[in-house]
Amino acid sequence: MQEMVLLLAFVSVVLLIYCFYLVIFSKRLSMTERLEKNLYEEYELEEMNRDKSPLSFKITNLNQLLTKLISHKEFLGKKKNKLAKAAVLMKVEEFLGISFLSGVLFGIILSYLISSWIVFVIGFFIGFKLPDLALDHIKRNRGKKLNHQLPEALNMISNGIRAGYSFTQAMTAVSKELPPPISDEFRKVIRDNVLGKPMEAALLQMTERTEDEDIDMFVTALIIQR
Repeated sequence: MQEMVLLLAFVSVVLLIYCFYLVIFSKRLSMTERLEKNLYEEYELEEMNRDKSPLSFKITNLNQLLTKLISHKEFLGKKKNKLAKAAVLMKVEEFLGISFLSGVLFGIILSYLISSWIVFVIGFFIGFKLPDLALDHIKRNRGKKLNHQLPEALNMISNGIRAGYSFTQAMTAVSKELPPPISDEFRKVIRDNVLGKPMEAALLQMTERTEDEDIDMFVTALIIQR
């Protein structure tokens, strides 16, 4: 029994590490470049030419199975919105796959320490929730950085308009001069506007992504003025 538990723990660790590699490193740069050049929805990544090894194929099938089992549109929509607001370039299926592997690994560890299947079930739900808690932490930290960078961004926009630049040109300067995440948000607004979305709609979408009161006040005042 002890040997079986150790074997399951080892396999779970290997699968978890490999899944993280597929999600974070494998062809991530090329997918990000495609997002910047094409008319895709925000933070929705298409699958590229992934490694077709048996292990990769099984992980993909596991993600698809989890999506079918948890097919509630409201649940999947909330997960997708949370990933977008945290600026995590990951599909919902990938996130659920990591959550599942985390739950299995955490359950195995607890059941090995206490030797009870009930503890395994409890550990599974705890481990399944851990990636979600990490996502909340990333989202909060990103929101704090946005809030701290906003005054400098507004100052640059104001100075640019006084110097004779248009509002779009001033926003472009912010997207090039300031570090992320504020530069990323302004770059998305400019990109959406260039691709045909009205500036007001692009700005409102930014407020939905950031959920920051100061940015919301800035966008509201700007729309009223325009």
